[in-house]
Amino acid sequence: MRRGALAAGAVAACAIAAAAIGGSCGSGGGGAVVVRWRLVDPETGSDPCGCTAPAASQAQSSWCCVNVGSLTGSCSPPTGNDVVIDSVRLRIRSLADGGVAGPEVPCASCCAGCADVEHTTSFEIPPGDYVLSIEALRCGVPIGATPPGLVRTVRAGEITNLNAIEIVVPATANGPVSCGDAGAPGCPDGGT
Repeated sequence: MRRGALAAGAVAACAIAAAAIGGSCGSGGGGAVVVRWRLVDPETGSDPCGCTAPAASQAQSSWCCVNVGSLTGSCSPPTGNDVVIDSVRLRIRSLADGGVAGPEVPCASCCAGCADVEHTTSFEIPPGDYVLSIEALRCGVPIGATPPGLVRTVRAGEITNLNAIEIVVPATANGPVSCGDAGAPGCPDGGT
């Protein structure tokens, strides 16, 4: 069973129990956010092909290794550019006056391995209105493109749904296969 499915089951069980006793799922007065993502090859408009060697052999199981921009339009064999994405980070910005994204809100649980394709944060986000977005990372550096953030209200003890977000990985994406001196895999500052 995928980790996202386990998290969704735990969230559902918490919601049922909370409804039965009139409580909430979170502790500490914060809310949580759930997000799902899908990688897209802009050349085909569909899921990218898997990586070729040696990139595939260097990717960890929680990372995504995709081949985008295939010259043949087919995955047999993939002929595009191998791109490794190690993490996906949920970015949370407070909603300032006039509907503009304000400063980023710290969130220790806002980073997940790319292969998870779904992530639920801890109940650590203060209640309020936010601009929520995601970014794909390789060695702590953004790679690919995502749509602008969406405005959502986070409530204490509740899980806010960000829905599914497409991460477009163009053939020109130039992330390193191995981080080396480029930085460490994962989110900078542990997710914030």
